[in-house]
This record gives sequence, C-alpha cells and structure tokens, in this order.
Amino acid sequence: MSDKSVSPHLSPSRRALVGGLGALAIAGDFDLAHAAEDAGKIWGVYTGKDMKSYLCELTSGASVPVYRGFITPPAPPPSWQDAHPSSFWGGITMIMQGELEIGVTGGTMKTALGKVGDIFVLIDTQGDGHTSARKGSEPLMTVQARFKEPWTALKKMKGWPDNVLPPKEFGAPVNF
Repeated sequence: MSDKSVSPHLSPSRRALVGGLGALAIAGDFDLAHAAEDAGKIWGVYTGKDMKSYLCELTSGASVPVYRGFITPPAPPPSWQDAHPSSFWGGITMIMQGELEIGVTGGTMKTALGKVGDIFVLIDTQGDGHTSARKGSEPLMTVQARFKEPWTALKKMKGWPDNVLPPKEFGAPVNF
C-alpha cells in the first residue's frame, strides 16, 4: 500500500503506521501493542455479563492473531447499520479515511466517533450487538481483520472493565 492510498490528512508517521498495520493484519497478526503507542484511540466494544453491548477506551495493546484481513474500498457517507453482533470471534476495524460512529446499548458512553488512525476492537459476539454509521464528508476506508480465538491476547490489554463477557464464536467465518 502506498502512502497515497491513505488519507492525505494523516501526518507521514501516522500514514506509515496505518499502512504498516494493514500489512500486519493481512500477514496473520494485528499488532495492537504498537498501535496503542502511535495510533489514535483504541475503542473496545464488548458484551457485558448482562448481554448488553458496551464501549470502553483501551489504554494498552497486544499482538492479536487474525485469520483474515482486508482493506475496504471507499464507501461514501452517510450510512446506518442496525444493531448487530460481531461475527466469528470478533475483529478489528481501523479507520484509514473518513469517520465511523459505533453505538451500544449499555453503560454511560453510548457512542464513539472513530477518526483516522482510531481502532475499534469488536468482541460483542453475543447479546445486543452494536450499531455503526459512516459520518463526516469523506468516504470511509478501513483495515479490517477477523480474529482467531482472541481472548487470551486481548485480556492482556488494559482498559477492559470487569463486566466483559469473553467473546465466543458467533457464525461461521465469512469471506467478504
């Protein structure tokens, strides 16, 4: 991926990080330890023990095994997707261009607006699920990766609350 395929609004170091993380996701691991140091925010989207979906901000990363990664083509805003759980074991969505808003049903923080460099770690494979909406004026481009069973690696990340219900497999893996 060349730097020109990533949003021109990124600094050169952020642009290199986004491109590098895309390559890592496709290679078999997504290095959230490196991302936590250099990228934007890392948002956790999880199912609570009450089966509602929640948001939290994660403060450290981990290297997480993935079985598949891909870069989405530009999709123009606006859009809205009703509540849905994450499939398989969950996954990662990293914003390369545009804005993505994720909404949940539980807790005090009901939405998070992801911007370029931000990452959503989506492990709400049970319960209510989350909503998603493309926002802003730029088309949305993301790096996405689907996890292999991730909880062993993800629970090393700091910021998960005590009420996290570890992800379990939901649906068969789907190729997009």
